[in-house]
Amino acid sequence: MICGTGRVTARLISVQVKKIVDSQVQIKTMSDSVATPEILENYDVILSTVELPFKPVKPVIRIREIFDEKELKQKLEKARYWDQVDIPVLDDNQYIMSSLLDENKVFFFEKGRSYTDALDEMIEILTDEGYIDEGFGERLYEREEKGTMVFDNGVAIPHGIQTANDRMLLAMGILEEPAKYKGHEVRIIFFMALPEQSDADDMLMIRVYDELLEIARNTDMLDAIARTQNYQELLRVLYKK
Repeated sequence: MICGTGRVTARLISVQVKKIVDSQVQIKTMSDSVATPEILENYDVILSTVELPFKPVKPVIRIREIFDEKELKQKLEKARYWDQVDIPVLDDNQYIMSSLLDENKVFFFEKGRSYTDALDEMIEILTDEGYIDEGFGERLYEREEKGTMVFDNGVAIPHGIQTANDRMLLAMGILEEPAKYKGHEVRIIFFMALPEQSDADDMLMIRVYDELLEIARNTDMLDAIARTQNYQELLRVLYKK
């Protein structure tokens, strides 16, 4: 825990932090004047009241002297997955899933596009970008034949095993107009590609899948997502608490 405003503040923050972490967690406090990248490599998570002049390799959570304990617990939970989702600095967003997204993995489809057209385009582009392997699409549709991946409230969660790399992939497709498919209407596609073997990614997959199901049950959130027209608008919706 890095504090730039003296020992009293550091003690005050420590008391608050100890209330929300496991008793086995060890907390070390230090001044920002002595913190270095080399020293901070020895810790799992960094809490800091000040902006650091360098970029640590471990996740950083910015805090105030008095903070929302529930919010900090969410950020500490998110820090468990930092090395899998490339988020060295944790923001106020409560969704792990948004840290897996970027502009190359979010697709917006105009009116008149079918579900399969949209899915085919996502598969083609993600394959060309090297995010998934050449055979992923074929395996995905084979799985679709055994049971639909379309859920209630217009949400589809197509998913399968990919062999292109050892990282979990999440992409999103947003249809301007709902598309009919097998008796359902699809307006939002959450596209998941999972590495064949990764114990660490199993934890991440479960967490993200839980978040997707939570969003899928929230009609207000889905309506807000469906109205977005670009990546930045989508992030604002996902960051909203």
